[in-house]
Amino acid sequence: MNVLHEISIFINKINYIDLSYEVIHAVKRAFIDTMGVSLIGTKEKVSKLITEFVKNNNNIQHSVVIGGGFKTSKIDSALANGTILHALDYDDTGAFTQGHPSAPIFPVIIAFAEEYKLSGKDIIEAYVIGIEVFSRLSRAMPMLHLKGWHPTSILGTVVSAATASKLLKLSVDETTIALSLAGTQAFGMIKSFGTMAKPFHVGKATSNGIMSALLAQLGFTASDDFFNGELNFANTIFASKNHKIDEIPILIGKPLSIVSPGINIKNYPSCSLTHRAIDATLFILKNHQFAINDIDIIICHTPPRAKKVLVYNRPKTGLEAKFSMPFVIACAVKYQEVGIKYFTDEIVNSTYIQNLYQKIIFEIHPNWEEGDEKRPDLVQIILKNGQSFEKKVDFPIGTSKNPLSDADLIKKYTDCASEVLSKEATQELLNLILNLETLENINSIIKIIKC
Repeated sequence: MNVLHEISIFINKINYIDLSYEVIHAVKRAFIDTMGVSLIGTKEKVSKLITEFVKNNNNIQHSVVIGGGFKTSKIDSALANGTILHALDYDDTGAFTQGHPSAPIFPVIIAFAEEYKLSGKDIIEAYVIGIEVFSRLSRAMPMLHLKGWHPTSILGTVVSAATASKLLKLSVDETTIALSLAGTQAFGMIKSFGTMAKPFHVGKATSNGIMSALLAQLGFTASDDFFNGELNFANTIFASKNHKIDEIPILIGKPLSIVSPGINIKNYPSCSLTHRAIDATLFILKNHQFAINDIDIIICHTPPRAKKVLVYNRPKTGLEAKFSMPFVIACAVKYQEVGIKYFTDEIVNSTYIQNLYQKIIFEIHPNWEEGDEKRPDLVQIILKNGQSFEKKVDFPIGTSKNPLSDADLIKKYTDCASEVLSKEATQELLNLILNLETLENINSIIKIIKC
């Protein structure tokens, strides 16, 4: 069985008319969240730098750069918007993607929207496809973080090509070539986490995915069995034959990953591997009365994957702090919340936070056993008088098993979008997305986010 060809058949067959209300609602939730996060992401330094870069290459004016006030090529639009979307690390996770499911999809949609007059139904189809392909590739090659790979970049390149192929209405054979071209460009390492290179991974993945689909449309060639044979994509990336890539054609779409297991909406602007410990820390602080000065030590036990990814025990920048368990715990203790405004170089390097680091121990669960990845994070706060409080968290707030309500999601969106848009524009954009399936084209959305 040609795995890549079977994935292309799935992409070609997906049709809006076959999608349930539950699927459509899930897409709109993801679109609302991603739009809000992208808008507030325009304020970040990395976003301003990438916007300036693509503006200087501005020879073609087909696609908008969010918040940039100008148009550029589809490839440069995706490069900028992918970086902007992921700048805060506040975008969604889940759906068994090992990463950020909307990140490789949303910029492709924005890039194609105006020139191809995309409808709301087109967008919903593309979203479902992108998340499903991402999810199935992730399940077939689990724990890529532990091998040093950034899954949203590695697999996201292929996902972006799948999304672009659907929007371009490529044939099955053309889609197969597009996915193969994308796979040969896949790269991204967790070594880059905590720097501007991490959001750039998303920008590069989406621009490469679009390029792959456009080249396939022109007649470019590539291996049409990229997922088969001794030197296939999975063997190379996974560094092992112990993967399940051959199961993808059997399992894809059964059920659709966007609803089962579903997408996680981030409640905090930091790596999702910090969220269980944040919830646990805040729970203890809320439910027990003691002063910060009474704390003797804070112990956080996590799976090995968290230790592998959260590499900054003593972060020096706001970007590094997003991948620092000691920082997010210190932030929760000091401010009783963990929000965007705390991830600044000034706060990260403040004497108070630095002193709190001395009280925090971050380590893997004792007696850890292979395959025990679902063991909950455990936070224990021990006071100087010997009192001890602890909390375990399996599913942090915002995950599909502990989801944000629609009202809380809209609050997150409003808080983010209103940093960039007027109150009226923020509400108008929300209303358009809530009625996405009725839009004959999404130019009204693009007009707002161009700013």
